[in-house]
Amino acid sequence: MKLAVRNTSKDPEAAREALGQMAASSASSFVLSRRHATVRLGKEAARAIADVLLAAARGEDVMVVPVDRWLTTQEAAELLGVSRQHLARRLDAGSLRVSSVRTGKHRRLRLVDVFRLREEQRLAAECAHRIAAEFDALFGRAR
Repeated sequence: MKLAVRNTSKDPEAAREALGQMAASSASSFVLSRRHATVRLGKEAARAIADVLLAAARGEDVMVVPVDRWLTTQEAAELLGVSRQHLARRLDAGSLRVSSVRTGKHRRLRLVDVFRLREEQRLAAECAHRIAAEFDALFGRAR
């Protein structure tokens, strides 16, 4: 399953309305109805739907995929913000802690590993910015 939602001009408004209805409800589960199909959602699923609606309300694009999905190196590289070639070199060098499989000449990486790598990248960048700010505060900027 892969569901990509691209926002149209009306989607943020509809998402805000749906979020408001969910927030106004004190129920521990929510019912989604579309034509003849009805689905009852528990708290965790409702929270996930609320996260999707919140992103849509902000006008962001949303993609919903199963966490056990395997990605191509191109898809993984796009999520990490690097080139496919850079990712392939790091995989070949063994410098990434990821589960990967080969299917012929092609590699696949687990989505959860790619998300973990992305979070590690974010934390490393945050740490580097903090260190740079502290260095600047102590020693001032070189001119």
